[in-house]
Formats: sequence, C-alpha cells, structure tokens
Amino acid sequence: MLTKAIDVVKTRIQIDPALKGKSLLTAGRSIVAAEGPKGLLTGFGPTAVGYLLQGGAKFAGYEAAVSSGLVDLTD
Repeated sequence: MLTKAIDVVKTRIQIDPALKGKSLLTAGRSIVAAEGPKGLLTGFGPTAVGYLLQGGAKFAGYEAAVSSGLVDLTD
C-alpha cells in the first residue's frame, strides 16, 4: 500500500498544476491536508483487482504449462 501512496503522489504531481514542481513529501502533505489520508489511496480498489486478475492469469498459465508438459520440474 505504501507504493500505491507514492504512485498517487507522483501522478498528482504530474497532472495537478498546483502540485507541479513540488517535492514528493510536500505534495503528499498537500494531498493529505486537502483530502485526508484516504486521498493517498485513491484508486486502490481497481489496482488491487488488476493485481488479482494478473496474478491469477499468471498462476493459471503456469499451471497449464506444467500440466501439459511444457515446463519440466524434475531437476
């Protein structure tokens, strides 16, 4: 979740003219002052769902490769 908060601040610095040119810490403080701590977790739900889908697809693909013999685990 810490990396999500850092990503939110970075993105807001890039797109918000009021935060442009401010440091990560200064911009983070501005966001918390204006929106509260929850402002740093904006978009966490969709990001978590995306990670879940991506991880599930990787796991399913790997399991399919192992069961079909494309990956050999007999070392």
